[in-house]
Order: sequence, then C-alpha cells, then structure tokens
Amino acid sequence: MIRHAIAFLVSLLLACATGHAQNLRVERAYLHDPSASFTQADLATLPFAAFSGTLNLGITTGTTWIRLTIERERGGDEGVWEPQTVRVGPSPLLRVQVAQAPVGTALPASAFAPMVRCPDHLLCADLRGPVAQPVQVYLKVEGRGIRLISVDVLQADALMRRVMAQAAGIYASLTIAFGLVFVSLFLLLMDRSALTLAYLAFQVSALVVMVGISGMLWPSWIDEELLTSNLFFLWPIRTAMTVLLFYFLIRPYQRSQLLRVAVWVLLGGCAFNLLLMGLGQFRLALISNVVIFILNPVIHVLAVAMASSMRASLRSVMVLGGLIFLGLIAYFSAVGGSGVQHFGDWRLNGMYISLFTFVCVMMERNHLAAIKNRQLEQLRLEGANSRQLDAQLRDRQSLIDMLTHELKNPLATIRFALSSLRAGAGSDAHMHKRLNSIGSSAARMDKVLEHVALVNQIEMSQVPTTPTVSHAAEVVGQVLAQMELSRAIDIDIQADSYFSGDAQMIRTILENLLRNADAYGLPEQATLLRVGSDAAFTELEVSNAVAADAMPDETRIFERYYRHSSSLRLPGMGIGLSLVKTCVEKLGGTINFLQRNHSVVFLVRLPN
Repeated sequence: MIRHAIAFLVSLLLACATGHAQNLRVERAYLHDPSASFTQADLATLPFAAFSGTLNLGITTGTTWIRLTIERERGGDEGVWEPQTVRVGPSPLLRVQVAQAPVGTALPASAFAPMVRCPDHLLCADLRGPVAQPVQVYLKVEGRGIRLISVDVLQADALMRRVMAQAAGIYASLTIAFGLVFVSLFLLLMDRSALTLAYLAFQVSALVVMVGISGMLWPSWIDEELLTSNLFFLWPIRTAMTVLLFYFLIRPYQRSQLLRVAVWVLLGGCAFNLLLMGLGQFRLALISNVVIFILNPVIHVLAVAMASSMRASLRSVMVLGGLIFLGLIAYFSAVGGSGVQHFGDWRLNGMYISLFTFVCVMMERNHLAAIKNRQLEQLRLEGANSRQLDAQLRDRQSLIDMLTHELKNPLATIRFALSSLRAGAGSDAHMHKRLNSIGSSAARMDKVLEHVALVNQIEMSQVPTTPTVSHAAEVVGQVLAQMELSRAIDIDIQADSYFSGDAQMIRTILENLLRNADAYGLPEQATLLRVGSDAAFTELEVSNAVAADAMPDETRIFERYYRHSSSLRLPGMGIGLSLVKTCVEKLGGTINFLQRNHSVVFLVRLPN
C-alpha cells in the first residue's frame, strides 16, 4: 500500500509540472465471451456493443473484452501532453489485462500486461505517449462473482479526486465496521447470550468481507491472487450469520417448529453454496446466496407477524425494519444501478442491521426494565404488608400463649375445688350431678385450651418436625386408643403402608379428621378410614355421610372458626380442619375436600 501511494504522489507531481489540460473523447464498447474461447487475434473481427457509465453483467463467468477508442477532441492543444490513466473499478477483485495500439493496427502477440493497483486498490494503467492520433485500448476482464465494470480515462488531478473519494468511503466503512465489532464484543461481555454471540459473529464476518473486497488493510505477505480467488467463500458464511442473527432476535417470541425448519433450510443452503464454490460453480453458488439473502428477511417478517407473544410496538418495529431491508435490496438491485454488489456494502448490511438490532434490543430492555421496576415496587409493598402481618401474627400468638397459660391456673383451681366438694357431698345424688356437669365443662375448656395452644405452636413452627417412618396401622391404632368416638369406623389400611414425617403432626391430622367425622356425621352411618402408600406418597382418606342440609361450604371448609349453621349447637370452635390443613402443609403435602354420594371426603397426600 505504501509503495502504491509513493508512486501515485510521484505521478501527481510530474503531472502538476506539465500544467495543461487536454480534452479527449472516449468511446466504450464491450464483448462478453462466457466460454472464454476468443483470443486477441479475433478482436478485430468481433462485434463490440457500445456502453456508457457502469457495465453491469450481473453474476457471470468467462471473459469480458472492453475496447476504448480514445482521440483528441477538436480544438485541443496539440502541442501539450497530459499523462492519462485508465482506471477500472469499482471492485479490486477483478483480474484485468490491458493492451494499447493505434486504431487500425494489429495488437502484438505479447501486447497484454496485467494492470497494477491504484493507491485505492482499484486497477490502473498509464497510456503511452501523446494521443496524436486515435488509439484503442483493450481490456481483458476476468473474475468471479459480480461482473460490474466501470472504466475511466483520467488525468492526474481527476484521478487524485477519484482516489481520495474512494479511499475516504472505504476507510469510513472500515472504521464503522471495526467500531461495531468492538461494540459487539462489549455487548457479549455484558450479556453472554446466543443473540450477542450471533451479533458478534455477524459483525466479524461483515468486517472480513469488507476488508477483502476493498483491498485495504491487506497484509503484504498475502498473495493477492490467492485472496481474490478465495474471498467469495466468505459470502455464504456472512449470509449464514445474518440468518442466525435474525433468528435469535425473534426466537424468544416465536418458537414454532416451522420457523426452526425454515432457518435450518436457509443454513443448509449456505452450506450447499460453499460446496458449490468448492466444486468451481461460483456463478450458481452466488445466485443461490442472493436468493437466500432475500428469503431471510421475508421469512422473519412473516414469523414476527405471527408471533402472538410479542408486544405490538416491538412487532411493528420488526416488521417495518424487515420491509425496509427488503426495500433497500430492491433499490440497490433494480434502481441503484450497482446491482447486488451493494449487498456487501456497509450502508445496507453492517450499519443498517446493527441499528435495527440495537433498536429492537433497547426497546425490549427498556420494557423489561419497566416490568422489573414494577415488580420490585410490588415486592416492596408486599414485603411491607408481610412485615405488618408478621408483627400482627406475633402479637396474636403472644396473646394466645398468655391467655392459655393464664387460664390454666383458674381451671386447676376449679378442678381442686371440685374434688373437695365431691368429698363433702356425701351421698347427695343431686349435688354429685351438678358437680359432674361443672367438671365436664372444665374438662371441655381445658381441651379447648390445649387445642388452641397446639394450633399456635404449629403456626409458629415450634412443634418439632423430626421426620420419622411409622407403620400406618400402628399409628391409627394409637390414635383410636386415645379417643372416645360415638360411631363405628370402617378401616381399610393397605399392607406395608406407612407415614413419613413428624409423628405428632400426623397424629394431629388423624385425630382431628376422625373427631370431625364423628361429630358431624349421620349417627347411623360409619366413618370410613382408608390408608395406602406407594413410593412417592401416602394417601389418607376420611369420609362420613352428612344430611343434605348440612353439607359444608367447600370454599370455607378450611377457614378458621368456620362452622355450618346446622352444627352451631354442637361443641367445638371450628379450628380442627384449619389445624389439619396447617399440619399437612408443614409436612409438604396436600389436602382436598370432596363431595361424594351425600358424603364429605377429606383426601390427604403426604410425601414419603
């Protein structure tokens, strides 16, 4: 690159020393030979077609011959010669040979020589001698990929302006590309996700392609012929990275099997294009790559439109971005005049897709941040409410502890007084009956206090929860031995069934379910008790028949102090089933209330 720049400056100084302009007329004509069968001896007899501006042959193979007829315009200064340079672009990947001869003379056998690099890495060749009479310059153009040819005959000052403009555009593109690579590295460090990794891979592939097609920053030890002949292998890779970037951008909102199949088909097409290039079918591979490049945004626009979980604003941005991308492709292909070459241009690819990705990601991050802030605010409110409820619960539990403790002393005094009164009552039957009634009331009050204290201890997690394994039949037998029940019990306990958990809580569950069935069931119907176990759970079922007008409210059955209106005359406080539910939850199990054939059924499942 340095030696090209020095050569250019020397030629510029020499041109400035001559100091005069010279007007030339240049006629351009071309002949495309797809099979590369023509030789330079055939050029004089072959029909060339005139063209102006940029010759766009699309994706093709073979040899393109270009003939330039250069002559001095009338009125030109015939005594002065300004050095002229033939400049061929816009891509440095073309391989061009040049030959010059006066019009009407045959080209020597060894007339063609390779063109050299301009300072901006396009191709240049200096015309020999003054144009005293019309001359013809023949260009033999070969290369893979897009056959896009622009030919200019320029004096030194015009060449300098073109080179500076070209170099400025290329360096601006490369600066942006390098900047986007560093941004993608930063994003990957901040958020290690599939999207940021795909974004980094896309930016690196776009940068490598731009470095290759611009000719800038090529290391001197790399053979240019080897590089230009293999650079096109990067196009399918860059297209595959674009497919992955679009896919990971919408994957959180669209996980349909159809989208995954479509993406795999596109990636398979990119791999197939690499295989075609390896087999030498560059034209077919590049056409297929362009088709994949166009299908990619079409598929993803349809996928975004069908993503039901995506917010409407983000869906609108993604659909609009995909449509703009397709519009840019259509413009550069049909209207822009430069064809699909601009598919690798930073204006369409690296810059546009980067901005599109940034907008989508930032919109989603702002949305998630707003949701997170609302959730944090909700958690703060719930935390404050929870602390207030905890304080109230502790106050209530402390009050219950104090009341149960303080009421025990009067009850003990009453029981002591009853024993003294019974000793002094002698044989007075009426007195003994009244004393027995007082004793029953005191015993019931004592039982209620014990029940309330037990509920309070369980809610405060003061009951030891040492896990033990007990045979179900043994536990049921112990509970029944300590209870006085008024009705029969039908027991069905599966062999080898067992309870796993705190023994006191399990006994509390059994006792309260059986006492509830005994108190509220129909007198003539037995209580049903069933226990069964498997590897995961032990299932306990207690059921009893009730009157049609005594069926409890299933929405309030486990509510503390709830009692059906038909049972208000019976003793109790309505805390037994609430205590059962608390114990079951402490043991990690579940309890369900069912209505079955005019019976109430409580189904408990405890983990083993």
